[in-house]
Amino acid sequence: MLICQILYRNIAKFGSSCNSCCCSRTSRFCKRLLSSQPKPEPWTHFDSKYAKEPSKDSDKKSLVKIWGGVVAFAAAAGLVLYFFDQSKKRVEKKSVLRKNLSIGKPAIGGPFQLRTLNNQIVCREDFKGKWALVYFGFTNCPDICPEELEKMSTVHEELKKLGYSSIPVFVSVDPERDTPEKIAKYLKEFHTDFVGLTGTLDEVTKVVKTFKVYFNKGPKDEDGDYIVDHSIICYLLNPSGEFVEYFGQNKTAVEMLTVIKQHISFGSQ
Repeated sequence: MLICQILYRNIAKFGSSCNSCCCSRTSRFCKRLLSSQPKPEPWTHFDSKYAKEPSKDSDKKSLVKIWGGVVAFAAAAGLVLYFFDQSKKRVEKKSVLRKNLSIGKPAIGGPFQLRTLNNQIVCREDFKGKWALVYFGFTNCPDICPEELEKMSTVHEELKKLGYSSIPVFVSVDPERDTPEKIAKYLKEFHTDFVGLTGTLDEVTKVVKTFKVYFNKGPKDEDGDYIVDHSIICYLLNPSGEFVEYFGQNKTAVEMLTVIKQHISFGSQ
């Protein structure tokens, strides 16, 4: 066996030496040994010789397929997002409409008549064509009214930047102390676009009842000063002068602006 292994290694290294081997028996043995080794398949040499390298055209086609898939995926994703956004808007619109129906437009707001700071009679029709934010308060309010008027100013300014016509309105529920001059000076601290409205106690009471606002004059102290307890609500009127939304004290300016933009988008007119 050892001799065969040595002969096999020599044959593999010096394949032609066996033809000149001095021993014919050994030569025949070597030939049998060589013939017993597995031969390569007949097409192996052909494949190695004529194998084609990948061409540039095939690379380009692959890239085209890849980018085509990417574009198709992006288009499909865009369509999905578009339909999702439209579906979301429809749900939001239904929510707003249901809320309006549950509140009932006739229940809050309606025709009213007050006076401007120039003693000009003003009514609901004078605010048509604009989104009006209406708040009922008094100038001697220590903290709540200033906070609410500040929020209204922020919302009004943002609506102006977006190109929407809006107007902030302040109605005094303390006509005994809130003179036109005092109201004008008070509102300038918040926004120059504020419209101040006042009137007699009877006129103010009628408007307050129309908007379902509560207010009550508190007892006077030693200095004759008093606090007016009232509802802390900001009302939104659409360009037709109809009530569409209200905002309590817990609503932020950002939340108010979001809801108002929904009403504008859905055409709550």
